[in-house]
Amino acid sequence: MHHVGDTWGSNTGCTSDFNWTNFPGNINGATVDMTVTFTKDKVFNMSSTINTVDGSTWHYSYANNYTDSPISLTSDDYIKVALSVSRSWLDITSQGYSAVSKTITSAGWATYCSPYALDLANATGLTDAYIVIGGTGGVLAKTSVKSGTVAANTGLLLKGAEGTATIPVVASGTDYSSTNKLVGVLEDTEIAQNTGYVLMNDATNGLGFYKNANATAFTVGANTAYLPANFDGSSARSFYLFDDELTGIKNIESATATQKAEGDFFDLQGRKVAQPTKGLYIVNGKKVIIK
Repeated sequence: MHHVGDTWGSNTGCTSDFNWTNFPGNINGATVDMTVTFTKDKVFNMSSTINTVDGSTWHYSYANNYTDSPISLTSDDYIKVALSVSRSWLDITSQGYSAVSKTITSAGWATYCSPYALDLANATGLTDAYIVIGGTGGVLAKTSVKSGTVAANTGLLLKGAEGTATIPVVASGTDYSSTNKLVGVLEDTEIAQNTGYVLMNDATNGLGFYKNANATAFTVGANTAYLPANFDGSSARSFYLFDDELTGIKNIESATATQKAEGDFFDLQGRKVAQPTKGLYIVNGKKVIIK
């Protein structure tokens, strides 16, 4: 039997191998191993194994495609499954995820977006976690949120050693939507040419957020995040670097007073800059950063 919102459905779609003579009498104390999947296309599947106290093992499964149902699943709806017998039932409720995981590559950085609120303070495998609040001179401005929680659907920039980071799930978290420029996506999402920046490790320029300059739309992977083209009020730059993390960026030098005097400064689009400020520039064929 299935339950959506406040409405119980029928047993249509259920299969079981119960011995109905014995099952009502030995259900008390039974343990249930249940697997439930519910896809974005509203296809619901459940399978379970019931182990009763007398040593019997029973099986129960249910499948339904809610796109073919008159039920409209909204954010206020929920699905519950119950194993029912005469005058009693074994009510199975969802425990939900206790934690999520994210793979950090050898680059040491990743973007992430979770459909659940997250406890970053108790994450393992993470050195830090950031939201992006803007960008100046080709350099991102970011704020660490590693010491607290974040709300569901928050776009994040994660830092850690190569491997798997594990982040506990919580009931609710801090909402950064008013300041965070990262756009999180929960499923594969296409962005049109020149409409967003995605995290990449370019062989020439190193690790950063690069504009989608492809002639065709670019697909941003599920559970990741990107920056919209005008997140800093401008869409002229081709990529942005991290402000305080130069590891992984190749051939970067700090500008000195002598270099400023002897070489012309060009921005990353090749335009000459008379009065360079904080940011990344090309001087005498080399990348130079002014802090």
